[in-house]
Amino acid sequence: MITLFGVGPKADTFDRRPANANHCPSGRMSALALAADAQRIYAGSPAGIWRSDDGGQSYRQLTRPQPAFGEVDAEIPGALFAPQVFDIAASPTDRDLVLCSATDSQFVDNRDGIYRSTDGGDSWTLVLKATPNTAFNLAFAPDDAQLVIAVSTGFGGGVVAISHNAGATWSLANIGSSLWHVAIAAAEAGGVRRVYAIGDSVIWYSTDAGQTWRMDNGVAAIKAARQQLDAFQKTCDPNAGVGGFGAAIAGAVGNAAHILAVEPGRPLRVYLATTGGANGPTYYHGQVSDGTPVNTDCRRLAGEASLWVGDFENFDAAGGAAQWSQLPGPPVYSGASTPSGNCYVETKAMADGRFLLFFSDNSHLHVAIGEAGSLTAWHRLDGMDASQARREGRNGNVLFMHVDPHAIAFTPDFAITLKPPSGVSDPYDRNSELDSLIAGRLWTANDGGVYFCDDGGKSEGSWQMPSGIETLDPVNIAGLFGFGNAPALYMGCGDNNDFFTRDGGAHWGDPGSGCGDCDAWFADNADVHWVLQFLPRRGPGQIGIITSGGSAYPDAGDDDSKTFVPSTRIVSFGDPTKLTPYATSGLYLLGYRPLIRTVATEAPLPDGDVVIVEQPLGGAAQVLRTTAIRSIQTDDDWHDPNKAQPIGPALPPGAIVVQASGGHAQPVVFAGSRFGAIWRLDDAHAAWNMIVPKTVGSGTSVGSALQWFVDPFDPEVIYVLDAAGIKVSADGGDSWFFDTAMTNALTGGGKLRISASLLQDMQFSRGERQTRFAMGTVGVICTMDFGVFWFPILHSIALPGRPESGFFDPLSDPADRAFYVECEGRSVLRIGGLPALPPFQPGTPIELMSFAALEY
Repeated sequence: MITLFGVGPKADTFDRRPANANHCPSGRMSALALAADAQRIYAGSPAGIWRSDDGGQSYRQLTRPQPAFGEVDAEIPGALFAPQVFDIAASPTDRDLVLCSATDSQFVDNRDGIYRSTDGGDSWTLVLKATPNTAFNLAFAPDDAQLVIAVSTGFGGGVVAISHNAGATWSLANIGSSLWHVAIAAAEAGGVRRVYAIGDSVIWYSTDAGQTWRMDNGVAAIKAARQQLDAFQKTCDPNAGVGGFGAAIAGAVGNAAHILAVEPGRPLRVYLATTGGANGPTYYHGQVSDGTPVNTDCRRLAGEASLWVGDFENFDAAGGAAQWSQLPGPPVYSGASTPSGNCYVETKAMADGRFLLFFSDNSHLHVAIGEAGSLTAWHRLDGMDASQARREGRNGNVLFMHVDPHAIAFTPDFAITLKPPSGVSDPYDRNSELDSLIAGRLWTANDGGVYFCDDGGKSEGSWQMPSGIETLDPVNIAGLFGFGNAPALYMGCGDNNDFFTRDGGAHWGDPGSGCGDCDAWFADNADVHWVLQFLPRRGPGQIGIITSGGSAYPDAGDDDSKTFVPSTRIVSFGDPTKLTPYATSGLYLLGYRPLIRTVATEAPLPDGDVVIVEQPLGGAAQVLRTTAIRSIQTDDDWHDPNKAQPIGPALPPGAIVVQASGGHAQPVVFAGSRFGAIWRLDDAHAAWNMIVPKTVGSGTSVGSALQWFVDPFDPEVIYVLDAAGIKVSADGGDSWFFDTAMTNALTGGGKLRISASLLQDMQFSRGERQTRFAMGTVGVICTMDFGVFWFPILHSIALPGRPESGFFDPLSDPADRAFYVECEGRSVLRIGGLPALPPFQPGTPIELMSFAALEY
């Protein structure tokens, strides 16, 4: 029986790190919505939706039951068919009714769009399709639980969708060329209901609940200010500039779902967050003095967002133009963070008639009481105000939580008071500080998960991390088995550094790389004492080797066990005048595999076996091989024949990705381009022969490779995903056949479209040659008969999170053979209960007389 459970880092298996380390056991959460009971919270991620029923203290992923074992079908009843959730809107009256905007469905019949659930997200219905990979922004009316308005772009321009039955059905209209964000005000006397929508540098205004619209001519003031700043920034740096505003909801480094917010009690005033254009005072930059307004000195350009307020009181009298004013921005802090989150703005009425204004500037989260009309209005929620840091002698950016904000939520009674700072002088008094919490709980979502607090966020200790959210986004996973009853796992993650476990996930440790956006790891199962990691951001780019002796897996947290080797470099894809490290996840994702694996008939080499590519500016790329990687201490060592050797002639033009197969004695090297060509180095190492694409008059042709994998233990076996499906060669690329069974399994019975994400990775077994695994959009599929029959072991339509790489462990617990898989935004899952290989069945004995009667 197949079993599934998460074994990735959790709050109880990975000790909490200081916020400034930005090292969390959970990853990006893109949206938050508080349900009507103020206890249930829906959180959106790249792996679907997570739900809390206890005020955000614990969460569970909303999944569907896995289909019966062996069933190949992507049609999972009630599933959220698009895993990337960009926005969530919860009914203001029914905690079980929730809408979400989801993309990246990968189905042949596009299933991106608005999904609706009436059972708290346990099952979903696609109620309105979107243009593929285009998100809707959703909003319930604050005083009408039946009225929902959504906007998007596609189907001929900007789309306004209106529902009068809580999202069950919709009416559509086209407005302008683009629409991305919407905000709805409460109804007024005379049937007036104001709605605001924003597209690409354009704002639309409706007074009849979205039935008719007028374009706001007042945005000319926003455009003029941004053009002036753009010109100034370009005089400082030709690559700088702020561009337009109001673009689509972004995964990061852009807009969150909510960049428009109506002022409570004043439906004619609306707040707009725009990427870029920050104008607040800077702190801790180093090149300019503290308090210097950003974007006024070429030494301190800033990419943080800006905030505007629009007054529509005289819209008609002014010829259809609102009056827009840029508000004084909050402080802009350097160090420990960059503007790599999303900007957003939210408003919150308080019982005393005032309101709270929340603003994320892509880097940090701030709050003000009222309009925030002065520099001193803003108080910081995600870290220490400049005034407090100054009083405490902390001359740097002190974080309270992980960086990169995405969303905020608060209980209906949430209220705070702010006060001016004391005990500091200019320029460290240009903010407000928290005075007291009146009531309520606050939640924030960022690239480290979801945090909550019950004291208004006084300190780092105020912000608590929940249990249950497993949304790390590993690059890949490397594994070792052989010691005890649990494997070792190693992985680097975007946004959250890297992790390792030597007991199958019971405890996770910190390799201490400090790389932030960490990179890929690799291991050869034949040597349980050796692992390799890419560190492209360490110095000019390095490779780390971690070793151990005795009966223990490598301890990635032990600096004494590490050797750091300079990576070779190649010409940058984006700038042919620059070199960039070769050992990076970018090349890994294109198919690069650095290790020559040890085949079953040989012993591992004492210092690994690594292939890598080097390319000088203006020159041809060359494959290098080293079996003594720890001896390489300088760039020149790669050219020392005692430490590394060139393999074959220069690579063909465009070839940049290498894989090797066949073991250490006589490895066979393959090279691929970014555009789908594959070459095989001939036996004499004299020429590169193209094997993909290949068109034949009879038999099977193979087109340009979307993905390709060579069996690391058998160079005759090659898998290629092209536009038609999976093509397989059993003779090193001389001939090909169409793999109907594997294509059918990967497409979920033909329901998923063919693209590069259909096949993210493959894993082959050194000691169990008939067993292979493939990972992609549909989930994880397996064969145990050399590919004759493929069967699913994880359906990622039922459990959102696209599998990206994995590790097979048949030995740690032979009674519970397991495959460990890391998934996009879903950390690490252990798939247990894999079938054992059938016992060896000898053929029927032949009687001696029968044998003698055989003809020869």
